[in-house]
Amino acid sequence: MMPLDFSQFDWIFFDLDGTLWDHDTAAREAVRATASAFGLPPDETIAHFHAVNAAIWREISARNFDFDALRRERWSRILAAMDQRDRLEDLEKISDFHITRYLGTPRPLEGIDRVIPRLAQHARLAIATNGFHVSQDPKVAHLGELADYFEFVFCPDDCGALKSDPAFYEALAARAGNPAPQRMLMVGDSLKEDIENPLTLGWQVLWLSGEGKVPPSTTTHPSITSLSLVQV
Repeated sequence: MMPLDFSQFDWIFFDLDGTLWDHDTAAREAVRATASAFGLPPDETIAHFHAVNAAIWREISARNFDFDALRRERWSRILAAMDQRDRLEDLEKISDFHITRYLGTPRPLEGIDRVIPRLAQHARLAIATNGFHVSQDPKVAHLGELADYFEFVFCPDDCGALKSDPAFYEALAARAGNPAPQRMLMVGDSLKEDIENPLTLGWQVLWLSGEGKVPPSTTTHPSITSLSLVQV
């Protein structure tokens, strides 16, 4: 990646899951612990969890799930897919155990404790995430002193749109005082959710592509495998 001049930005917005917070590890550990606690086969439960969760997030904007509806529907579908419908009587206990375990362990990604304070010397910082406040705010709190560098956390709850809708980013810009588009930078790991829509609005972007991935040949925006590698 060519070095970015971070002094050119008024605001830098960060995705949370996969950018600042190790969602994959937290999710895997929480599902495995839930399976163990309720006598479900762990590997099968994990496989169904990922499939069901992906399907629900594809539906969420159309179905208008709230957080409680999402977590109940998720485990209802998992139990049905595993032919464990007799466990539906435990649905509330299972979903409560899972989300408590998922949010209960700090999972900040390595290196952000070095990068975030340095970026805060150049621009104002905020978090823009696709999750609900009820699940995302505790993760931000788990960042400890780093949380103080972020002026606010912006979620679909705040604007009625997901990141897949340009309206999310339009509302985010308004929340930040509508600076010039080129003075805003969005940093995230999802090419579709974090990069494409900000680009259409004239923002600058930094894609965290992950280890072993390369940007599609049709893209020319900056990318890096991990936020910890950002040079400030």
